[in-house]
Amino acid sequence: MAALWMLSVSLLLGAWVIDSFISPSQPPLLNFGHLVFFDPSKVHTPSTKEEILSIVYDALENGHHIRVLGSGHSRLAIALSEDVMVSLHKYRGIFKFDKAASQVTVKGGTTIGEVVRYLDERGLALPSLPAITDQTITGAISTATHGTGVEFGNLATMVTGLELVTGEGETLSLSEANHPIIFKAALVSMGLLGVITKVTLQCVPAFRLQESLEPLSLDDCIRQLPTLATSGHHVKLWTELYSGTCAVIRMNRTEQEVTGNGVMRILDIKWRLMEPFLFLSSWFQSQLPSIMRFIASYINIFPAYSLVDKSYNVFVPTPYFPSNLQTEIAVDRSKCTDAFQLLRNMVLDNRIPVNLITEVRFVRSDDIWLSPSYQRDGCYLTLMLYNPSDKTVSSYFSAFYQELVRMNFTPRVHFGKYFDLEPHQLYDAYPRLPEFLKIRQELDPSGLFLNQLMRTTFGL
Repeated sequence: MAALWMLSVSLLLGAWVIDSFISPSQPPLLNFGHLVFFDPSKVHTPSTKEEILSIVYDALENGHHIRVLGSGHSRLAIALSEDVMVSLHKYRGIFKFDKAASQVTVKGGTTIGEVVRYLDERGLALPSLPAITDQTITGAISTATHGTGVEFGNLATMVTGLELVTGEGETLSLSEANHPIIFKAALVSMGLLGVITKVTLQCVPAFRLQESLEPLSLDDCIRQLPTLATSGHHVKLWTELYSGTCAVIRMNRTEQEVTGNGVMRILDIKWRLMEPFLFLSSWFQSQLPSIMRFIASYINIFPAYSLVDKSYNVFVPTPYFPSNLQTEIAVDRSKCTDAFQLLRNMVLDNRIPVNLITEVRFVRSDDIWLSPSYQRDGCYLTLMLYNPSDKTVSSYFSAFYQELVRMNFTPRVHFGKYFDLEPHQLYDAYPRLPEFLKIRQELDPSGLFLNQLMRTTFGL
């Protein structure tokens, strides 16, 4: 056992060393989780709009395909191209700031973190944020990346305008007033309609949040789920199925003074202490329930706490979190309790080796065609696995998707994470998908922005 412990620690330190040499100022060579390699010889790094257009024209002339490479946050090969990849990491920064309208226009390669820091200096903020802000703003909106809160939409709902370079090299300015149909299609479009070169975001006055964690039993959590969802401005649940534990994390707007986030450093230590046990659990799966109960009891990864800080410091947790494979499934919020109970029963009845938490978040409905919350309030279940085998991914992620389909939950997906729905099932889940694909054909008739994953996903 001691030898295995040392092996796990050595591997974890090795992964940390590798990650420490990946510079955020350079195009990623590996995606999040190190599952996809981006050949640097195929990556173009334009720094001007003219250079972006030149790359598109050149690809059209030579019959090449293009995918836009963001921060590499997606766990899939969504940005992988057989021919040309375009990284906008040199095409970043603030293009325009409209103080009177509380709007900011940024270039396509700008990260969410860069946007929120710029806004904070000017007394503004975004109303909700995801937990990771290293993503480019264009990649985040294109996959409907989101935070949590029943009254708050995903990042794409904050967009008031886009500039898009299409598959024919045409530049379109899109908004509710200008090409509104294409605008709704382009907001969440996985790079299929073209290169998004500018994004205009609607901001709000800067605010502080009080975050608190309330430990609950999993039984109480499931029983109270509809009430818990509305018990704060921004609510998320972290659950561990084998130990039967749950953490209700609430983030509420407040006028209280900043208290500091020393508790986050404690949580950071706890999560780092947990990772070697996760590594062992991936090899000794028969012992996984006991290992997870040990983690819950003795490391106590869900301690009660309360803190106050600037909104973006609270939305983006600082504790270390182990690298993992995720799928994110959105169901109608009215069916959230039934969906979570179905998940719990499936895992425990079949002793599926689930060795990380399951997260539950809530997102307001919208009218964006390929958004998981299109015309329905969403409950988002994020399933996570640490160092999983293909067999475990199939028995957990894929099986849950198909069980939700069988039970008529009409699951929707996060296109930047693992998902397992056939094209005909996506058509059932996204009623505007046929119109989206029609617009894709009009804007990109040669399939310039297609890759193998997108062809397979949509049956093209």
